[in-house]
Amino acid sequence: MREQGLHILNQSLQAQGYPARSVRYNAGAAALLETALLKGEGRLSENATLVVNTGKYSGRSPKDKRIMSEPSTQAEIWWEGNRAMGPSKFGTLKADMLAYLENRDIEVQDLVCGADPVHAVNIRLIAAVTWHALFLRHILRRPSQAELQAYVPDFTIINLPGFLAGRERHGTLSETVVALSFGQKLVLITGTEYSGENKKSAFTILNHLYPSRGIRPMHCSAKTIRLSQQSEPDIWRAVHSFGTVLENVVTDNKSQTRLSAAIDGSLDAVAFKTDRVRGIEIPCNGPADARPYLDPYETWQAKPAFKQAKTKLRSRIEPKLLEMGLSFPLSKVWPVRRIEGERT
Repeated sequence: MREQGLHILNQSLQAQGYPARSVRYNAGAAALLETALLKGEGRLSENATLVVNTGKYSGRSPKDKRIMSEPSTQAEIWWEGNRAMGPSKFGTLKADMLAYLENRDIEVQDLVCGADPVHAVNIRLIAAVTWHALFLRHILRRPSQAELQAYVPDFTIINLPGFLAGRERHGTLSETVVALSFGQKLVLITGTEYSGENKKSAFTILNHLYPSRGIRPMHCSAKTIRLSQQSEPDIWRAVHSFGTVLENVVTDNKSQTRLSAAIDGSLDAVAFKTDRVRGIEIPCNGPADARPYLDPYETWQAKPAFKQAKTKLRSRIEPKLLEMGLSFPLSKVWPVRRIEGERT
């Protein structure tokens, strides 16, 4: 197994018995964007945003959600509103997913869910799809380099869209499942490319943990329905900024580079860095700004690729990408290819 990136050795996937062909830990936005494009997971807009299509599922699949029944949490779960999965089925699903990992190149993001450092929960994402790592990196808090050197995950999410669950073997309703074990502190996601399952899984963990601490969990989002530059300029800029991820968004039919509104003038799902919004205050990080460039750590990660590759970008996006330290032959990555395991 090849492993690279900042992490604690005893918390590596290899040390935890999770097999993979290669693992990259905590890559920055520029590196993730470049890899997603090279893998054909999406296309680049003229604003240097990543436009992706999630295929069959453009939203969450609540009927496919399962919580493992186990003594430690049996009495704490509202079973009238949640479907149970037996320990044996969960174990089989986990074993089959780990076997699927063996010949895959994996992204790992070590993130933090919750603004209060006293009650925040460390969430590790193990993703087979690179843009999933970029999306959740925008949504959750990113530890500093110093924090990563001492980072231990509290919960782990394994998301393998190309792995299809079996109804009889795994006890699911379909090939898609989101299975959560609070005892093992593990979430298993298969058969869907919709990135909201990662976000919702993280918030589900908080929804379970926080009430017993006397905390009411809440998360906010910026409205993108009928988004206009005139009425919401800050959000508009963030949506059209470098590295933003746009799910299932209509693009210009002629060039497929210029963003346009969907039929009803709305965007499906968007994830962007909070520092793209001017004047925003992050409770634990202090005021953020919207300077349109990457933080030094992310820029540093992208520079090796910048120095080695020839810049062949279209003139309208080339200056912005060069400023970010990102370069690759655009002609190689502009067409969208279907990822392994995607349904036809």
